[in-house]
Amino acid sequence: MQKDRWHVIYEDRFREKIADGWSVLVLCAQDAERIRSSWVGQWQVFCVSPDRADRLIVVQKKNMDPKLILSAHGVTSFLMDLGITVAAVPMVKGETVEITHDGQVLVGHDPN
Repeated sequence: MQKDRWHVIYEDRFREKIADGWSVLVLCAQDAERIRSSWVGQWQVFCVSPDRADRLIVVQKKNMDPKLILSAHGVTSFLMDLGITVAAVPMVKGETVEITHDGQVLVGHDPN
């Protein structure tokens, strides 16, 4: 049985790609739910090439697991750590938000 192969990028190399003109794509993997004053769910992060031909999933270096963020606040913090000062968070499963290197925000839906 063949395993799915992902095109991956480590978290620590992500900032370099953004400097090279790549975009950040945030995918809502599970509907967000409000718990008290916080929004929780599951979000995955991808790096998208300027021509949109390549999409790399961000993984953790220690175990190669995809980066999974569990709160809207966590998404915002992750973006700020990358130097992205505009934050938008998709809240419904399958929705995406792409933030380009020049700060444009593109809202979409994941075809998968």
